[in-house]
Amino acid sequence: MLGCGYQLGWASFAGQLLVGFLGAPPVRYDKAFAKKLGVDKTYIERFLDWDENVKKMMEIPHTCTTQELLIHCVAAKRIIDIYRATAAPVVGLWELFQQLIPRSLADGEEYVHKCLIFRKEEIVLPNGMSMKYPNLRQQKNPDTKKMEWVYGDDATRLYAGKIANNCLAEGTEVLTGRGWVCIESVSDYDVVYDGVEFVQHAGRVCNGVQPCITLDGVLLTEDHFVLGARTLVVARELTKLFETIESLPLLDAPEWLKADPNRMRGEFVLIVSGASASWDDGEAERVLSLLLEEGLSTKQAAKLAAQITGAAKNTLYERALQLKKDA
Repeated sequence: MLGCGYQLGWASFAGQLLVGFLGAPPVRYDKAFAKKLGVDKTYIERFLDWDENVKKMMEIPHTCTTQELLIHCVAAKRIIDIYRATAAPVVGLWELFQQLIPRSLADGEEYVHKCLIFRKEEIVLPNGMSMKYPNLRQQKNPDTKKMEWVYGDDATRLYAGKIANNCLAEGTEVLTGRGWVCIESVSDYDVVYDGVEFVQHAGRVCNGVQPCITLDGVLLTEDHFVLGARTLVVARELTKLFETIESLPLLDAPEWLKADPNRMRGEFVLIVSGASASWDDGEAERVLSLLLEEGLSTKQAAKLAAQITGAAKNTLYERALQLKKDA
């Protein structure tokens, strides 16, 4: 839902710059550069008004003075702000979600956006599960003095970006560039493994207390995306002295990697078996119809519906042609 670059948080970006971003020499932004970006006294004051910004800034390893670090961080944040402001598809999506908070989640007007159904205090996902926001209401933030949407007994904030988030529970181990780390200990400058590669992230987000389930030893929210019962082939150090090829269930991969530190070293080729050919015909057609109604082409709708539901793309394409013919 979010583009790779869009997810890069300012603190992670600032920290990576100080140590050398993607192999480049270390960089620390100065006042002159910050001024060119449009950073002024007001922008710095807004930055410092948020305690979380200051906390993230001080967590960044640095050898410069605090004042120099502040200038570097506000410049890095300004770059991220500029990039996000130009990411029209993402910004448009977030603006829509923000409009749907009062319109659908609060007032109860049902709204269908692609494969998501917005209703009173819930969003129904393609798999039939829901993200729920009980007792959704507005209240004034004591720090900013602005009205904001909150839900639940603990008044958890709700905003557009949060709607796109899923979460893992405290204590769940995440594979990072420095090994397995509990999710609450992952820092903004850690890279994390997303199942395909190590990537930057936008920082930890506390989503309050939510109903959870346990799946293969992992405690996660009910709506969290999970790769199913598929086979993973790990080919490590191919053509080299320590060549290793291992086939195992995909869900067993974390435990297999943790069992021997050497298994996380070297170069890897990962092969994942295809998804099951079985699917719910009714659900696949519902998703396909929604995508076509949104104006997607027959080919695009069939491809996306196949990715969402697991149905065969060719079958969905033929059905899409029929639906358009019957319309």
